Amino acid sequence: MPAATLPLLTQTTGLSSDEAKLSMMIESGRSGICEIVHKDDPTEKMTYYIDGERMKMVIHGTVDDKPHTTHILTDSDWQYTWVEGETQGTKMKMPSKEEIEEMQKEAEQFLDSQDWDDDWDISSIEAEEDDRYDINCQYKKVDPSFFELPKNVEFMDLSQAMD
Repeated sequence: MPAATLPLLTQTTGLSSDEAKLSMMIESGRSGICEIVHKDDPTEKMTYYIDGERMKMVIHGTVDDKPHTTHILTDSDWQYTWVEGETQGTKMKMPSKEEIEEMQKEAEQFLDSQDWDDDWDISSIEAEEDDRYDINCQYKKVDPSFFELPKNVEFMDLSQAMD
């Protein structure tokens, strides 16, 4: 088993097999497709396409009683978001490993600086199981065309707007 998946295993031991598969696919970049479907409304679903450092989420839902599909494509450098049928989308530069480490360090320093109650123990908090969704994951090769950006969408760079 790859070393990159080992820390994840302890976090996923209470999860279903497909939930653990999705977590491992995201963490390790192992190729595959996962579909998460709302049990009461199968039109509400999210599909993950994962291949190495690339991941695409396709989110199907309803907005104002109309079908709505949002795409989020992430690679090692950028995250792109667009809505099906629209010609404008957004992109944002992904932080480098060094920037992520710095953000984590700052978050830890902030948390350490807070005055927490002495009897507060985060390890006692358990996540509630959410059984409203069915998850189906398959390890398999993902067609590279799933990771292509649409040619008819112009992407506004949010990272420039934030500077």
